[in-house]
Amino acid sequence: MHGPALAQIARTGHGTTHAVVRVAGWRWEMKVLGMVLIVLGVVGLLYGGITWTRRDKVVDLGPIEVTQNKHERMPISPIAGGVCVVVGATLLLAGKRVA
Repeated sequence: MHGPALAQIARTGHGTTHAVVRVAGWRWEMKVLGMVLIVLGVVGLLYGGITWTRRDKVVDLGPIEVTQNKHERMPISPIAGGVCVVVGATLLLAGKRVA
């Protein structure tokens, strides 16, 4: 079988067949996702959200151009920040245990 999923088929004494799917390569993705969730959760807990500035064109008349800076904010509640930290830590720990 190609790709990250490897299948193993085991036969029991009763004539039944069981397929066990082991996912290889998920360890790295779980760690990265866990770290991203932890960072987002900490930012949400410390700052209450994420802010950024977006530049919009208001007027464009040939060589004359007027832009406006818009400050936008994505609020993250403390509960969601805490959940992100816990889920991220869980993914990091699970990533260490997956072979």
